[in-house]
Amino acid sequence: MKKIFTLSLLVACSFSNLSYAQGFMADAVNPGRVYRELKFDNIVGSALLFEDWHKARVKLSQGKLITGLMVNFDVYGHKALYLNNEAPFEFVDQLDYIETDFDNPSERRLFMSGFISNQFSPTTFIQVLNDGALRLLKYNRKVLVDNKTYGSSNNDNKTIELQSYYFIGNNKAAAPVKLSKSTLEELAGNKKAELMAYVNTNDLNAKKEADFAKALDYLNGLNK
Repeated sequence: MKKIFTLSLLVACSFSNLSYAQGFMADAVNPGRVYRELKFDNIVGSALLFEDWHKARVKLSQGKLITGLMVNFDVYGHKALYLNNEAPFEFVDQLDYIETDFDNPSERRLFMSGFISNQFSPTTFIQVLNDGALRLLKYNRKVLVDNKTYGSSNNDNKTIELQSYYFIGNNKAAAPVKLSKSTLEELAGNKKAELMAYVNTNDLNAKKEADFAKALDYLNGLNK
């Protein structure tokens, strides 16, 4: 199997640790692993997380940073992807993170792999919604859904649909969690009163991922 060109060689030629994707070119001899989206006959939908590719900065595990790549995720086959000369490729190099829309705080999303769970593999990229010892994680996946009515012989009525699940990341361990006030109280332990005061003062709704992440971020500060 062909091996993807090494991203670290590209960035090593840069004058700093910050490299820009405008010069991001595949090796003409060994262009790497081209991605081909799995297509389903008579199925509506795509395996990709984003309808449009998003600009991102990517941190390699060797410590190098590449800014300006256009990225996407195959959340059916659990693959991180980037565009090279308008062609989709799969990342093979180990990455610390992928940060999409980094120049737009309201749209910014951080994705990391390496989390341990029975529900996904350590190579699966998971969205990380806050920083700290306890992190709210969002696991996106797509599944085939059969929408045909009972007794129908029509095999064309299938869609590939997005499903999202939440986890609490404690170091690298990831445990499934329900977004609720009672979950926050359980996580807070002896800091429950302080955390709930913060939640009430700031009118946070624990059922909303952004508010839950804010509360978790505050709890991390209390536990330092």
